Amino acid sequence: MKYYTAQQTIELLNKELPQTPMPYDLAQLADLCSREVLTPTVFYSKGLGHIDREAHYHQQHQIIEGACTFKGYLTHDALSDLLTDYANTPTPASDAPIAQFSTATIYETCRAYYAWGDNANSPKPYNQGDTVALLSSEPSHDEPHPPTTHNMTESDIFTVTPTMLRLPADEVHQFIDDIKAEHARNNEQLDDNTAKDYLTTIGLLLELLQRKPKGFNKDGTDLPALFPSQAKIIEAIDEQAITNHRYGKVEKRFGNANKALADTRKR
Repeated sequence: MKYYTAQQTIELLNKELPQTPMPYDLAQLADLCSREVLTPTVFYSKGLGHIDREAHYHQQHQIIEGACTFKGYLTHDALSDLLTDYANTPTPASDAPIAQFSTATIYETCRAYYAWGDNANSPKPYNQGDTVALLSSEPSHDEPHPPTTHNMTESDIFTVTPTMLRLPADEVHQFIDDIKAEHARNNEQLDDNTAKDYLTTIGLLLELLQRKPKGFNKDGTDLPALFPSQAKIIEAIDEQAITNHRYGKVEKRFGNANKALADTRKR
């Protein structure tokens, strides 16, 4: 799996989605993470183990199962908050905020090296979504069995800075694809409605061009219309010799305009 930094993600979103009203920035990226559209992660390479939640609740200490040396990506709610704080920092380059936690959720396991070997005791695998405790020291791979009980004070407090954050590339590209699809649907609907409105307007103009104005000539006869018929309008346009506006095409467009006007009047 591939990951992007926060800055790489912002640059990619602005490149692939230039039609958005405002350019993407840290604040918008933080919002996407808060709404769980994107998952902020951090690479972790140290000891951890599964948490026995029941023992933790009743005995006030963590029972660690399958302690291992872990390499992979973790996520935690504090990472979204970290990105939000970083976006609100007046000078992000200095005095940047940090996030700290001693438990986390597995996002991706690259490698889990168990203390007592792969075949002994059938160690529980580390899967995406598992909650784990971060250990203050890596398990000893020389021991036949790892220790299982760890006091709360023995947990590792993992400190994360904004530059350590990583966004999963799959999620970023999925978001881009979803936004592009939404824009395509909206534009398709907009274009269809707009085309009908344009045709209706053309139909109205055709009627007005053929309508006799109010008033009379000096001799008492009616004032003539600008054009006696639609055919004369088409002939006048054809004489301009403009590309894609010759007689046949204009006649077809005027026919569509007349139909659009008639349909609109029925509503």
